[in-house]
Amino acid sequence: MHVGYEGLAAELRGLFLIAERRARAEGRGLTKPSVAKRVGVSASSLYAYLAGTTLPPSDVFDALLIAFGVEGPRRAYLATVRDHIAIGRRAEPVPAKVAPSLEFAILGPLRVLRSGSLMRLSGLRRRTLLTALLLEQGRPVEAGRLAEVMWDGCPPASWRGDMQAHVSRLRRVLCGPAESGQAVVVRSHDGYLIPAEAGSFDLTEFDRLSALASRQNPAEACATLRQALALWRGPVLADVTPELARSAAHGLNERRTSVLERQLELELSLGRSGNAIGELRDLVAEHPGRELPRRLLAQAIEASRPPAVKAGKRRGFGGGNTAVTPQELPPDMPSFVGHEAQLAELDALAGHAERADYVVIAALSGAAGVGKSALAIRSAHRIKHLFPDGQLYADLRETGSAVVVLTRFLRTLAAAPVHPDPTLEELAARFRSHVADKRLLVVIDNARTAAQVNPLLPGTPTAMVLVTSRRVLPLMPGTVHKGIATLSHRLAVDLLTRMLGDERTRGEPVAVAMLARQCGHLPLALCIAAARLIERPHWPIAMLVGRLTDERQRLSELQIAGQSLRGSFAASYAELADSPAAARLFRLLGQWNRLEFTAVAASALAGLNEVATERLLETLTSAQLIESPAPGCYRMPDLLRLFAREHISGRGDDDGAGRTPELSRVA
Repeated sequence: MHVGYEGLAAELRGLFLIAERRARAEGRGLTKPSVAKRVGVSASSLYAYLAGTTLPPSDVFDALLIAFGVEGPRRAYLATVRDHIAIGRRAEPVPAKVAPSLEFAILGPLRVLRSGSLMRLSGLRRRTLLTALLLEQGRPVEAGRLAEVMWDGCPPASWRGDMQAHVSRLRRVLCGPAESGQAVVVRSHDGYLIPAEAGSFDLTEFDRLSALASRQNPAEACATLRQALALWRGPVLADVTPELARSAAHGLNERRTSVLERQLELELSLGRSGNAIGELRDLVAEHPGRELPRRLLAQAIEASRPPAVKAGKRRGFGGGNTAVTPQELPPDMPSFVGHEAQLAELDALAGHAERADYVVIAALSGAAGVGKSALAIRSAHRIKHLFPDGQLYADLRETGSAVVVLTRFLRTLAAAPVHPDPTLEELAARFRSHVADKRLLVVIDNARTAAQVNPLLPGTPTAMVLVTSRRVLPLMPGTVHKGIATLSHRLAVDLLTRMLGDERTRGEPVAVAMLARQCGHLPLALCIAAARLIERPHWPIAMLVGRLTDERQRLSELQIAGQSLRGSFAASYAELADSPAAARLFRLLGQWNRLEFTAVAASALAGLNEVATERLLETLTSAQLIESPAPGCYRMPDLLRLFAREHISGRGDDDGAGRTPELSRVA
């Protein structure tokens, strides 16, 4: 045994075990013979070096450290120890308290290995303390900051003494009861640090590989970045206090996302679009606001197209005509809030559209003013990169004729002209032929009937269609129907704040909350109210709240040039023209102040039997004039109730005293 070399040999054995496990996790092998071959020595020599019987030459020792992934100050320190041993001086031994065989990992659940064994770290504050120190990668952390994250923003008066106790316990856990562990968790002025040489650290390795990739050619860099990304084992900082997670998780995830973007961009530059499409779809769904993943996904989809399809696109939609890529989507609304679950579902549907064997149709339905169109347009802008052949848009409230819409679509697509006065069937057939096999997004807004929509549907599964309507329309089998509800109170307040600005709403939080309730949390009503206040910057918000307090004037107040809540409700009410009994029941229900009611109560109100009344209630529910939160249970929103009251007079429904005979029967 070489005198003085025992400790250093033990260090080498620990480093080999760490490197071996890391290589196994990355899907590659690392054995003692392979290490011996790499550093240019025989296997028997390597065994002697690791056993401590032979001191390796300086160059071999350095090559071993490189093979084991040791870099920076730790490598220089170990080389100095080896040189001291070689010249016969008593070198400062590698102190066991430095815990050279520790492995720290925070890119996923916190994990610490000592000499290859997974350590159990109990206690939320102890895990938070260790993670906060590791995040600084060798830099000191002030004790006050540690207290903030350990006690989630509310440290006790005794936090200094409590922290010292947690540090002592952490040192014992990391280095064992026989050692103090002070070289692992080091006191520094008014704080603590974990030195970079205390052990290996996955975040440091991630940064090293990321930097290394910037100096490599594209193929090597792509492989290196993939190796860096493999270090991530799951969500970060999920096992520490919320205070630390809030302050650090976003930064960590941003580092990973940036590296993933670089790696996928390299995949595309190397012609591996097929490898990248799936990950790019996931990345776009996770980060819909990032521009680079959207652009890369569009490039990957285009690159993966068959050559014949690419050639057809270069020739354009209209054969010999000028190529046109329609971009007809209306502008997105910057004040849009909520509906995150529906947006995520629509994102997933769009990703499925390319692989489906049928046209993917998503139909959004809901009451007047609930925000169906805004949701469809927001979704369309999020997914449009998946449809490089263009996006078509038609508002059927303005142009109810499918003939007019199809004629415009074909003209937009530079299709060859059809003969004068074509039939609807001819136009629909021409449209389907023209967009066959195109990656096209079609948005059909404010549809009233399925007969309006069906001629506008492409015939091949490469397209996706978004439809909005008040009623649930009986479209093609396989259509995904999504009901859209009003906003929660929090989101309604958020919408008002976005439109009016923090400065204006911060001083009147009670008035903002009251205004959201007076608008029934209905996006259209909220937008009209905000627009009125924007027009009148000298008005306090409470002034509009006061004007809306009079229910008889509320609908009149909720209108502005070009927009009227009353007009929006009237369009739904007009659909009851074929059912005067349903219209009468709607008016009667408006006189009722009950929050919820049953068919039995409504039948007494209408003077009809229960079966007939239930049919009328279902008619009103389908027209989105009342709600049915549960089977047999119905509800009329406040703003619709006010609209119904306006239509009671002059209909022969009241008794001249503002109270119907029917209402008297159930009062």
